[in-house]
Amino acid sequence: MAPSNLGDESDGKKLALVKKNRLKDDDLKNINSPPNPRPRPLTPPFPDNKDLKLQASPTSLGWRLSLSRRYKQQSTFDQAQSPLFKCLPAEVRLLIWEHYLCSRMLHIVRPNQRKWRKSHKQIVGILCSEPRNFCPCSHHCWGPLARRPVGNCITPMDHGSYYHENSEWRFDTRRVDFVPLLQTCRRVYSETIDIIFQKSTFLFNHTDTIIDFAHTLLPQRVSMIRTLQLSFPDPGGPSWNKCCQVLALKLPGLKNLIIHLYPHVTKRLDDWLIPLHQIQHPTIFDVLLIKPWYLDPQWEKSTGLVDAPFQFSIADVERRGFFENY
Repeated sequence: MAPSNLGDESDGKKLALVKKNRLKDDDLKNINSPPNPRPRPLTPPFPDNKDLKLQASPTSLGWRLSLSRRYKQQSTFDQAQSPLFKCLPAEVRLLIWEHYLCSRMLHIVRPNQRKWRKSHKQIVGILCSEPRNFCPCSHHCWGPLARRPVGNCITPMDHGSYYHENSEWRFDTRRVDFVPLLQTCRRVYSETIDIIFQKSTFLFNHTDTIIDFAHTLLPQRVSMIRTLQLSFPDPGGPSWNKCCQVLALKLPGLKNLIIHLYPHVTKRLDDWLIPLHQIQHPTIFDVLLIKPWYLDPQWEKSTGLVDAPFQFSIADVERRGFFENY
């Protein structure tokens, strides 16, 4: 019976060693795995709801590593010691935030990789240097000019990026950075985050930028956007249809939508206007078509204008060369 007992003891040690190694492997997986989403909401938990706790990991090592923080209660100071919150009423503070954050329009672009040293998939906000009464395609800060329509509407030749490295294009193209203000404290964050989206005017010059922009932000933030302007060449195709779907479904709070189209190709007008019928919620919805001089007048006939939810107008383009001095 002695050999049998020795064998049982040896097998027991081997089994314990296997279980110990397996536990270590599980713990290492837990360490390398991404952390659980933070339970903290985006709005500050004021005293009535600051009992949220971090969740503990299921394994033993994860439990030990998170022991010091899993029972940590969230707390938010009301910042009563700050003169900003102590002396100024909320309505005055909101006016200050709006003036600081929204006094200039925002160009939303996919930056030039050579200039910003980033991927074209990155979305960047640029403070606009033009007055608010300029139409979307009259902004010199977009880049080189393509052609000049009748009147004072100037269309840029660009593809959703900034090309201002040349000496003749010296515009103020500073990247906007609201993060330092938002990180001041959670009370400032709660008062300013909605203003950025509700009060700002967002300008785009490419449908792909709108699509990427909507996918980059949280849905509740995108839905707060109230004013948007788009100037875009060559509408039509899958990108155009998807952009219209994004504007219709992901921006339900949109109230002011201005679209300027300046096509380079002679596609049917219906291909551009009919997808816009999906967008029904804006109170102000204007579409301006900057018609190239080489298009036949019959091209203007379209069934896309029947029961259209937008105001439609056409501007003629003078026959001029590209990159002509303005």
